[in-house]
Amino acid sequence: MKKLKEYLKNENNIHIWLIILGTLFLILPIFHQNMWFDESYTVAICKHPFNEIWTIGSHDVHPVLYYFIVRIIFMLTNNSIIAARFFSVVPLVILAILGYTHISKDFGRKTGMIFSTLILIFPSVLMYAGELRMYTWAALFVSIMCLYAYRIIKYDYSKKNWAIFAIFSLASAYTHYYALIIAAIVNICLLIYFIIKNVKAKKEDEKKYFKKQIITLLIQAVIEVILYLPWLGALLAQTKSVSGGFWITTPNPLQVMIFLATGSLDDKNFVINTIFSCFITATLVYLFIHNWKDKETMPAKLSFALLVGLQSLILLIGKIIGQNLLYQRYLFTLIGVLIFAGSLLLSKEGKKVGIVTLSIIMCFSLYTNINLINENYDKSNNEPYNYLKENYEDGDIVIVANSGSGFVLMSRLENKNNYKNMYFYDLEHWGVEEAYKAFGKTMEDLDSLKDYKGRIWIISNTSVDLASRVQEELGRTKVIKENKTFDTKYKNYSFAIELLEKE
Repeated sequence: MKKLKEYLKNENNIHIWLIILGTLFLILPIFHQNMWFDESYTVAICKHPFNEIWTIGSHDVHPVLYYFIVRIIFMLTNNSIIAARFFSVVPLVILAILGYTHISKDFGRKTGMIFSTLILIFPSVLMYAGELRMYTWAALFVSIMCLYAYRIIKYDYSKKNWAIFAIFSLASAYTHYYALIIAAIVNICLLIYFIIKNVKAKKEDEKKYFKKQIITLLIQAVIEVILYLPWLGALLAQTKSVSGGFWITTPNPLQVMIFLATGSLDDKNFVINTIFSCFITATLVYLFIHNWKDKETMPAKLSFALLVGLQSLILLIGKIIGQNLLYQRYLFTLIGVLIFAGSLLLSKEGKKVGIVTLSIIMCFSLYTNINLINENYDKSNNEPYNYLKENYEDGDIVIVANSGSGFVLMSRLENKNNYKNMYFYDLEHWGVEEAYKAFGKTMEDLDSLKDYKGRIWIISNTSVDLASRVQEELGRTKVIKENKTFDTKYKNYSFAIELLEKE
């Protein structure tokens, strides 16, 4: 007992156990193979060779670094969905470890411990920890970039710090476009900072010193731009062709607040999500006001200024190109920076405020994780997949429409048919033929199937009668299996499946 007390007196030991327990808490809901549409796109594109990932990805709405790495994960694990989900957890664990190694060193052990805890249990983090998407990796790259930008500002102008800052600026840009904009903002702010320092410097040695940093920044920025040039053409093409408007609507401040606090994008559990989000917002406002004059909280102020700057610039760019580009999910790229800001502010308070705040967050995190576990592991999620798997025969073709349901089921069956027999019937004329080559063939009519003879699976959601449309256009089809519908708990996806045969 005495040894245990001595062990627990060591803050390093407590910090390590917080990371271990937090990681276990984080991974509880991720052992499943369900997907929603965006995840099915990740699975589909990452089954292609690297050159095709680059080509197809250039027509998508995100850069391709994440897809390249997941491709390697798939190659090493025989296309394991669970392995890919663990891959999305890795950056969050790395961030928690950075709380132990870097943030504790730069901002104090208390800040580091709070950060490591929150980055592993915060509700919005839990919601995206196991996603087959690039958001957690973008958050890691942005956080490291910002951390080293701050180290540089604090007069640690070592070559190592500049190199790490440059590497993660570039990694951010190749992972997500919001991360690209954040990298641009941080680089520009650093340049302005050094120019002001140079102008204000009175001694010649100081002027030379800051001039050297300006030159260093400009050199690394030029190198970053050169290394980004291969993707610049894709970025410009996407800016012209991607209709951010066909599904993105500008979120209001409450929606942004709810997402950053809870990870929620819909009205599900709206009341309790709103209450928790208001609590988090009110707590941050109180912490800012209470510690406003404390110079040590400047990094927290800069962190939230970065959030405001990012949203403002996104709105401005959207207005210039005539498309809405602001989407709250993409703000997850800043989640590590924002949690750091909250951790720093909270560390300045007494035990009472800290314990109450962390206890309320933990209670809501438990609520969130229980909901995730119930949703992800519900038996209804496997029913449409099992039905299709049991009845699908080699040589069958599959027609899917604009709902995500068909893509999701076929991605789970991918090892069986490799999408070779799947056709995307683009009823709503989305103009995504090049991007959707990740899945297979895209058609705006069924003329290419007029001469086909054999079995046809029709997969859509329950709100679209795709089977009737196919029967009408192809003619001479008979129903082998009547329409079977499934409602699943995962993302509330619905499936309508019917098997036809064309004579």
